[in-house]
Amino acid sequence: MGKVKDTERFKKIIDTCQSHASDLLNAARRILEDENLPNIAYHLAALALEEIGKCALIGMSHTSKTEKGVSVPWAEKQTEDHVKKLYWALWGPSFGRELLTKDQIESYIGLAQTIHVKRMRGLYVDTFGEEIVLPKDQILKAEAENLISLTDARIQMAKCYTYEELDDERKTEISWFLKASDDEEKRKLILGRKSMEKLVEFGDVPKWIKWLKNEFDEADKIALAQMERELKRSKPTDEDEKNNKWKVKIRLHSNSHSIRPKVLNKWNELQSWISLFPVDKKNNQLDVQFTFPKSVPIQGLWWAGWSAARQFAVALNISSMGFFWWYVPEHISRFYESIKDLESNMGINVERSPRLILDWRQEALSERELEETALCFAMLGRKQNKDVQNQIYGHYIKGLSFLGKNDIHLQFEPNVYECFYKCLKYAMQYHGDWDGKSAFPRRFEEFLSTLNFGDEERNKQMKIGEQFEVFPPNPEDITLSEVGAIKIVCDAYLKKKFIELANAERGERNVV
Repeated sequence: MGKVKDTERFKKIIDTCQSHASDLLNAARRILEDENLPNIAYHLAALALEEIGKCALIGMSHTSKTEKGVSVPWAEKQTEDHVKKLYWALWGPSFGRELLTKDQIESYIGLAQTIHVKRMRGLYVDTFGEEIVLPKDQILKAEAENLISLTDARIQMAKCYTYEELDDERKTEISWFLKASDDEEKRKLILGRKSMEKLVEFGDVPKWIKWLKNEFDEADKIALAQMERELKRSKPTDEDEKNNKWKVKIRLHSNSHSIRPKVLNKWNELQSWISLFPVDKKNNQLDVQFTFPKSVPIQGLWWAGWSAARQFAVALNISSMGFFWWYVPEHISRFYESIKDLESNMGINVERSPRLILDWRQEALSERELEETALCFAMLGRKQNKDVQNQIYGHYIKGLSFLGKNDIHLQFEPNVYECFYKCLKYAMQYHGDWDGKSAFPRRFEEFLSTLNFGDEERNKQMKIGEQFEVFPPNPEDITLSEVGAIKIVCDAYLKKKFIELANAERGERNVV
């Protein structure tokens, strides 16, 4: 009975969304014909298209429910994203019904983004542009008419769409595909050449999704085995490894990532000498426990623990491209406990703007980032020249320390930037990507061009780098935005080199 009611509710939701989409589209036509406001008509048509996209998302969420009636959280989350709803409105009718090419899929993504950006230009007056233009002049009448026609076609297609009941295997595969296609790294592989060739070869979307899932599952197994190997390579040695004597636990705080217990399970299942634990009700804290054998004397325990802890913290920061440290800045906008207006006898809140905190992605620490942490940790543990260690990772650790102390009482943005800039400089010299004699800014610019930086951000980084080569730049020219960017550049380079080193070492062992 519950399943019947659930199906009835689902059908009612779909019918209501489609009816509302038709109302919005009719309103768009009248606004365009009677008032000649193409921008408002365009916006209403886009809203109607979003309702159709919502139908597709809700439909897939419903058909992929488990036996216990639990729907896919991914689909529910996407109903709040304007571009994603537009994208699924465009792709939804084709999903599972016709052969799609990479170009078609990418065109849907691009069109959804274009529609949203154009719609926003037609809604608000741009007060930052060189010219002040009325929103109604941002969209041509023909553009509004084209979107109305497209939306009308999608509404009619949606009304003919039927959601079939799937078996448990198909439900699992659809659920996996929905979540995987929302992951930036996995989406690149899904839209990659090999995947698209397979799609053409199969000529069938369900078979393609099954193949994709098998490929990713196999890759996860390989990554897990690799993580285990890398951790074992860095394990302290002892004649009897079972003779463990010391446990050292540290707590790392983060303002870039949250911690989910489930993600730590794979790591801990390896029973490594390093264990990871979430902190109760503290989603942005991580406990890291190191187990040392009897071969480590008490006189050397402090240094062994300190070295391992710093090595792990650096590896985690590089792999996540976020911020994990023993502490994070607390006084980022306030210096007081309270302020009271004596005349009104009311409390008020006055804060520094902008707050002294980086605009991190605020994502959950992922299994992939932990796998890369193991690799980075192993590569950091390789024997290297002590001076090289001090130059590269000494600057990296100093940059993290300054970043953790940066608050309203004492700002360290220039210091943080200089540390990560020098870390990158010495790392590129050590790995042979800079000769140490020619002008480094040129090599800096070349590496920046390989990353996803816009021209404005790249030029800003170049200007600061060139200033550091001559004299310290004006502190006002370096904000947390520039600091976050140079750390990401540094992380990207180090991670790239660690992966290359690990692959090279595995290749040598295979040859032997």
